[in-house]
Amino acid sequence: MADVVVCVGFVGNVTIKTSAGVANVVNTVLSERVAESWLNRIAGLLVKPLIDKIRHQTRSHRFNGSNLLGLQGRIIKSHGNKNAQGFSFAIQRAINDVENTVPQLISQQVEAIIQAIKKLAF
Repeated sequence: MADVVVCVGFVGNVTIKTSAGVANVVNTVLSERVAESWLNRIAGLLVKPLIDKIRHQTRSHRFNGSNLLGLQGRIIKSHGNKNAQGFSFAIQRAINDVENTVPQLISQQVEAIIQAIKKLAF
């Protein structure tokens, strides 16, 4: 899993929606397979704590809110199909960005990369 993915807006939107769709399909297929037979149900009970942890980690509402970079301020774009909990994650992301001066840190890192490239070019 990536901590940061940098891409243009359209690609980012497609990536986020595709990832959420894949997680939903895996969750649905897993639930269907567990319900297929009594043996699968028993196996499902044995691995339920692990499956619950994975489901929690892959729930798309936990990853709601994307930074729009290239601006001097902070903008977090929340995704339209999220519930109140998902929206609260986006708000928390914005709070964390303010507290951790994320735009300034990104700007400093980009400047360092530019300076390193300039050194290589000359």
